[in-house]
Amino acid sequence: MNATDEEYKRLFKGANLFEREKVEPLLVSFLQDHPDYAPALRLRGMMLEYEVSLEQSQDMSVDSYDPRLVIMKKCYEDALEADPYYILAAIDLGDYWNDFTDHPEIAIEYYDRAILLLMSGQCTEDREAELRNAYRGKIQALIALDKKDAAAQCREQAIVDCRGDDFADLKISDNDQ
Repeated sequence: MNATDEEYKRLFKGANLFEREKVEPLLVSFLQDHPDYAPALRLRGMMLEYEVSLEQSQDMSVDSYDPRLVIMKKCYEDALEADPYYILAAIDLGDYWNDFTDHPEIAIEYYDRAILLLMSGQCTEDREAELRNAYRGKIQALIALDKKDAAAQCREQAIVDCRGDDFADLKISDNDQ
């Protein structure tokens, strides 16, 4: 573990990341000193994603030009640029395009990137969880594009690559069991 990793853990281990007003100043300061530190970039994006998702879950409208969405996307892109093998950032970018825009086709590119990296032996933290999340996101994006056959094929591959019961709740069509 290098000094930057140690500083990051010291600052953010045990911090309540859902209290953005307390954590963000520390995070912004950390990023000023370490602008290419992928985990911190991703953390900033995740904090914004949580805030926006919480508002949406409470039926609050979030404008597509909300600056938080712009910053969130940039954080994930910068994290992936800083570390092209950072699978979690690729999945997060896929989730951004799938959940916050009308471009699930772009999301699929990021999910495919994550799946390819994982299948080639790369991993950020937890290979199984990352693979499940990438497949789940890709299947949902394919369903959003009304590509049910492709979604069914993707789910079949996910069942092979992951535990089958992880995808039992993903319904692709009305006839799906």
